[in-house]
Amino acid sequence: MADVFKKNADILINSIIKLNKRKPVHLSIPDIYNKDIISISNELKKNNVAIGKQTDKFKSGLKNVIGSKNILLTSNGTVALFAALISEEINENDEVLVPTLNYIASANAVLSCKSTPHFIDSSLQDLSVDFEKLEKYLKKITVVKKNITINKFSKKRIRALMITHVFGHSGNMHKAMKICKKYNLALIEDASEALGTKYKNKHVGTFGDYGVISFNGNKIITTGGGGALIVKKNTKFQKLKKIINNGKIYDRFDFLHSEVGLNFNLPNLNASLGCSQLQRLKNKINNRRLLYKIYSKHNNAKFELINEPINSKSNFWLQALRLNNKKEKKFLLNYFHKNKIEARSIWKPNHLFSYLKKYPKMNLDNSIKLYNSVINIPSSIKLKDKL
Repeated sequence: MADVFKKNADILINSIIKLNKRKPVHLSIPDIYNKDIISISNELKKNNVAIGKQTDKFKSGLKNVIGSKNILLTSNGTVALFAALISEEINENDEVLVPTLNYIASANAVLSCKSTPHFIDSSLQDLSVDFEKLEKYLKKITVVKKNITINKFSKKRIRALMITHVFGHSGNMHKAMKICKKYNLALIEDASEALGTKYKNKHVGTFGDYGVISFNGNKIITTGGGGALIVKKNTKFQKLKKIINNGKIYDRFDFLHSEVGLNFNLPNLNASLGCSQLQRLKNKINNRRLLYKIYSKHNNAKFELINEPINSKSNFWLQALRLNNKKEKKFLLNYFHKNKIEARSIWKPNHLFSYLKKYPKMNLDNSIKLYNSVINIPSSIKLKDKL
C-alpha cells in the first residue's frame, strides 16, 4: 500500500483513538446510563415484564418524534417488515423490489411471504435506491394493466417497493413516491437506522404506506431488541394491531381470535429501556453530527466521509467512509483491526449470496462499486468533555 495512503490512515486512526481515549474502539454500542438501569429495575420490581404501561408511554414518545399517530411496537425491525408485507397480502404470485445493497432482513422478509425479491440498484450519492435507473428499468420490463404492474418476463405482479435509508441518510422520497404512484406500488420505508432523520423537514418512515424503525442494540437508541411499524392508512393500522397480536380480539375472560396472526409485540421491559433512551435522542443525534464534522476534516483524495444528501437532515447513525477501490478497503479494515478499532464493510450485495442468486435483478454495477469502496468507522464515541 502506498505510503501516502498509510499516512492518511495513521492520521485518522490517531484521531479516533484521541477521541475515544481508550482501546478497543467500538463501532456502535449501546449507550447505557444509570437512568436506563433504574427504568428497567422499576418495572422488574412491579413484575411488569411482558405487559405494562411503558409500551404506551414509549409509543407516545415515538409519536412526538416521528409525527405519526399510527405506530405499533414490534419485537424487532425484521418482523415489522414482514408484518407490512402480510398487511399488503403479498404472496407467491408477487415480486417486491428490494435494494441488493441492503441488510438481509428485507429480502428474507419477502421470502417469508413466499414472494420473490427483485433486486434493484443503489445510488452512488445517497446509498439509497437509484430512482432514475429504476424508472428506466421498470419502463423496459413491465406492463401496467388495470393498475396492476406485471413483470413481462416472469409474468408476476410487482406489488411493492422497499427502500432503505442507509446509515441514517434519507433517500429521495419525492422520486420514490412518484415511481410508486406511477406503477401502483406499495411503498415500504426501511428506516431502521434513521430514527430522527428528516427529508424536507418530515420524518422518514412517514412518506410511504409503511415505515420501519429498529431499536436493536447497535442503533441510535436501543430497547435491546425491538422495532416500530408506522402505518399510513388507519384501516391497515387497525388490521395490523391484530396481526401482530395473534389475531386476538379483546375479551375480559375468553381467548378470541378473528384472523391469522403472530406474537410480534414488544415486551414492556424493553419499552421501559426505550422510554429512558428516547429522552436522550436529540443529544445522541447532535453527538453523531458533531462526530461527522470532526471526521470530515480528514477528507481528501483518498478518504471521503459520506455526508447527508440534499433535502435531508440525517442522524448520522453510522459514519461511512468512501475509498477508491477494493484494495484500499481491505487494507484499511485490516489496519483498523490491528489497531483495535472496530470497522466494517458496507453490506455484501444480497444477490451475491448463493440462496438469492436465482432471483430477478437489474444491472447492479453501482452496488458492486459501493461494496468495494465503503466502510463504516466508529460512530458511538461520546464527545462530551473530550473536546
